[in-house]
This record gives sequence, C-alpha cells and structure tokens, in this order.
Amino acid sequence: TVTVSIQQAGNPGSDRSISTCANQASFDLFPLLGPGAELGGFWSPALASGTGVFDPAVDVSGIYTYTIPTVGACVSVSAAITVTNNPIPTLLTISDFELCDDTVNGSDTDGFSFFDLTTKNNEISNLQTGVVVTYHLTSSDAINNLNAITSLNSESRVMHTRITNSATGCYNTSSFNLVVYVKPSVNPIVNLR
Repeated sequence: TVTVSIQQAGNPGSDRSISTCANQASFDLFPLLGPGAELGGFWSPALASGTGVFDPAVDVSGIYTYTIPTVGACVSVSAAITVTNNPIPTLLTISDFELCDDTVNGSDTDGFSFFDLTTKNNEISNLQTGVVVTYHLTSSDAINNLNAITSLNSESRVMHTRITNSATGCYNTSSFNLVVYVKPSVNPIVNLR
C-alpha cells in the first residue's frame, strides 16, 4: 500500500506593474498581488520599511518579488511587482512678480495691477521639457490641480503654482508673491520768479 499525500502550493498572487511619484504617500505592495494572494511570504529586495510598504521618498524603482517559501514537498512560489518611481519636477525659488499700479482695470491709485502670469512660465519650468505650469489662488487648488488661471487683476498677494510632468503626471507645487507698487506721485511745479 502506498499513501500519496498531495500538498497545495501557496498562492503568491499575480505579477503587476505600477507607476508612482517620488512625493506620493507610502503604500502596501501586498494588495497589488490580487485577491488570491496568501500571507506568509517575504519581499525581496527588502524595502526601507522592512515590510511590504513602499515609500516613494526612499525606495527606488525596481522589481519587488513576493515569495512564499518552500513548505513540505511544495517548492517556493513567487510573484513580482514592478514599481516605476518617477521623479517630481524641480522647482527653484520663484522671484516676486512686481508691477506698478495700473489702469487696466480700475484706476492707477486703487492698489491693483494686471498680472499676465504666463510670463513666469520659463522661470518656473527652469527649461525642463515636457512640463506644464499652472497658477492657482490657493495651495489646495494647486495640489488638486483645480481652478487654474493665466492672468489676474490683483492687489499684492501670494500666488500658488503647480508644475506637472506631462508624461508621468508627477507634480510639484510652490508659491511666489504678486507685488503691486504705488504709482509715484509728482509734486506740482511751482514757478519761481
């Protein structure tokens, strides 16, 4: 009599690929393996977290393999998650946008001036190719890419900007000052005799 015992190999899940940006929040790789993936495996190479959590700020692009080790007669099985961790666009310090009070909308004494924000595009993009520069009234709008504007009749204020890589969708945000200067006044000419 021969007794045959059949063991079921573990299920490591399925191979997948994912793209992320270097400034995104950390995320767990395990759910990416799919709904059938079983616990009890390990990741290699090791992630900075020491677990299956990928931190885009410190972990690099690569193939991360989840392996369920050999159990009994069943050899080890594995699945791989390929992570492409894209860099964010570079943003340098942005200079103030300075104008004198003008009459484009209103008077030249109302503290408002007309700003064509697109004139800052080259400075903000810093000659990076494949990027889009947008301008926003709030930091939240810049982060969420909402309510972009290209010009503004405004008094002195903070303007928020977002630079987005067209290919990857990765972005960076910053701000700069709109500065309106009071128009200089000329004293009346007095005739001296």
